[in-house]
Amino acid sequence: MTLLKPGGWLQWIDSCNFALYNSVPGTSRAACQEIYDGLDLFRDKADPVIGLMMQETKNPRREDVFRGLGLVDVHEDVFSSDRLQDLEANARNKGTQNIIACFLGCLEGLVAVDGSGWTAERIERLKEEAMREIDSGVYHTLDQVCIIGRKCEV
Repeated sequence: MTLLKPGGWLQWIDSCNFALYNSVPGTSRAACQEIYDGLDLFRDKADPVIGLMMQETKNPRREDVFRGLGLVDVHEDVFSSDRLQDLEANARNKGTQNIIACFLGCLEGLVAVDGSGWTAERIERLKEEAMREIDSGVYHTLDQVCIIGRKCEV
C-alpha cells in the first residue's frame, strides 16, 4: 500500500474454491482428491504459497479486506471455470489436467522433506490415476477472483 500513489488503483487476481466433480456417475476421483489433500502442508502455513484464498473454508470477504486497507471504489468479480463453454477447445478437461499437474509439481518439492510421506513413486502413481480419472469425466472448478480498489486521494 505504501507504494500505491493516492488515487492509484490496486488489482488482485487469485483463485479459490477448488472442487472436484464427476460428469459421469460412479467415476472415481480419489487420486485427484489425494493430490489436492496433499497440499494441506502448504495451506497450514501462516504464509501459504498456494493461492491466498484456497486456505479459507468460508467467504473471506475480500472486499472488506480491501476497504480495511483504506481502499475505496472496491469491486469484485468472480468467474467460475466450470462455466467455460468452448467445447471444441476442451477447456474444462485441459484446465483440470493443468491444475493437477501444477499441484503435483508442488508435491514433488515434498519428496525431499523427511516424514512428508511423499515419494516420486507415489506422485507418479497418482499422476497416472488422476489423468485416467480426468479422461473418465472428473473435472475441477476453480473460481478466478478479480478485485480492484482505489487508494483515497490525500
